[in-house]
Amino acid sequence: LGSSAESVLTSGEGLALARSPSTAAAMSGGLCFQDRPPLERLKNLCVACLVLDCIFVLLYGLAALSSTSNTLKTACYEAHGYTWHNVVTLTFTVSVFVSAVGALVHATVSCGAAIDEKQLLNLSRFAHGLVCWTFVAALLEAIAYRQEPLECTDTWNTGTSNEESHGGTATGEDGGSMIWQVAYTLLWLAWVTGAVASAVMARRCAPLLTEAASTTPQTVGMPVQFANGMVNAQGIPTFGGAVGQPMGQPMGQPMGQP
Repeated sequence: LGSSAESVLTSGEGLALARSPSTAAAMSGGLCFQDRPPLERLKNLCVACLVLDCIFVLLYGLAALSSTSNTLKTACYEAHGYTWHNVVTLTFTVSVFVSAVGALVHATVSCGAAIDEKQLLNLSRFAHGLVCWTFVAALLEAIAYRQEPLECTDTWNTGTSNEESHGGTATGEDGGSMIWQVAYTLLWLAWVTGAVASAVMARRCAPLLTEAASTTPQTVGMPVQFANGMVNAQGIPTFGGAVGQPMGQPMGQPMGQP
């Protein structure tokens, strides 16, 4: 009865923990980061960054493909001699390669058998490059949107108002677009934060690798040099010798002596 009651209580506690999402999230976070060595925590963080890298390779790739398609807005751009939309397409294409490089850098750490100083340096370099490219891309996109012709914007808005008057589906599309913008912003913040956090953690783990590389094995005992060039440690008997006996002294008395 006691063992069955204990099993029932244990299963009840497991169900209670499984039913609370906050408790499960805290336990999973603790398993990944708490009470773990620094290098293992860095690997777990790189796994999360690798997932985000692959997601943004897909997102930026789709954005680059959609920006090159011929639509009513691109036709208006060509009619008014506006070419900055090609710059926006270029930023999406470069962002695809940046995300692919991040996936490669984080994969070498998360999937490798051992971590070396070169991998830690690559994490720091990618984080700096990602932050710099983010500012450059934001500046180019801001210039592109400021240079956009008002006629093309009015044409796009007129098409949207016509859709609202005919079918009334534009409101739902606007709501979906807003949700997508919020989700994209949160994903992007998680991506940049993870890359910077992995670079900071890599900088903290670099001294650990240096200390491990500088540690060399030491010889136990005092080495003794013999006349014939043989080396032995003090306290270890040589051929025909006893422990603690001076080197060169015979072990026994000669025959015929008392």
